[in-house]
Amino acid sequence: MGRGDVTRSSAVAGSFYPADERLLRGIVESLIASVHPTPLKGSPSVIIAPHAGYPFSGQTAAYAYKSVKGRDYDSVVMVGPSHYVYAKGAAVYVGDYWSTPLGDVPVDTDLASRILDTCEIASVDPHAHSREHSLEVQLPFLQKVLKDFKIVPVVTLLKSPEDAALLARSIMKSCEGKEWLLLASSDLYHGNSYEECVTKTETTLKRIMDGDPAELARSFLTGESSACGEGALLTALTTAKLVGASPVLLHHTNSGDVMGTRSGYVVGYCAVAFV
Repeated sequence: MGRGDVTRSSAVAGSFYPADERLLRGIVESLIASVHPTPLKGSPSVIIAPHAGYPFSGQTAAYAYKSVKGRDYDSVVMVGPSHYVYAKGAAVYVGDYWSTPLGDVPVDTDLASRILDTCEIASVDPHAHSREHSLEVQLPFLQKVLKDFKIVPVVTLLKSPEDAALLARSIMKSCEGKEWLLLASSDLYHGNSYEECVTKTETTLKRIMDGDPAELARSFLTGESSACGEGALLTALTTAKLVGASPVLLHHTNSGDVMGTRSGYVVGYCAVAFV
């Protein structure tokens, strides 16, 4: 890093994942080694991964990251929801680095600028990123499975397929000439019913696997499907459709199954790759 570089420090190290470098490295390596996703016939252009604390969703996330392990991407565009700040449109991070206990990850500032220039709903809002965990928890996994990559963090609360199309087309246009990966960060159902979680997760996954952003948006609107990262998922499906990539469901579960309980609050998780 150079003098004057802007670095976004870890906001959730020590809560969502360990703050100790050695412990974090060991946990991520163990999670990745423990999963065996469906072999893919090609390199994913889009992946979906959850963003809860590692004890809850870490193994599901590992399925997504195992599918891109060792592949070459110049940049990873990370799209996730904003949990703490009302992020209008798509809030793009334009600083220089994001830091985790595993080191600093450079931001692709040129790519971020191109997205801002070509997407009418994109804007700069550093406050939307300062506390947000939906993208930060993905970084230690990326740091273990990829080398020499840059990131463009984007948080969004968009809900319409039209806005998702604006963002997806901008990302594709801006990434021309690069090897790129779109990472969509989203958990699924949140609520107090294990049975409802299972039902709504099945419906949400069906809509994701059908690959139609308009139908997914409709099912969110009617309450048939449920996710906290609606905009990220709509952007993922739209991007995959534009590049002609087909979805492969790698894994899904929920916090009740992970923790061995069917009572209390429960959250659904999935890992999907589009090839």
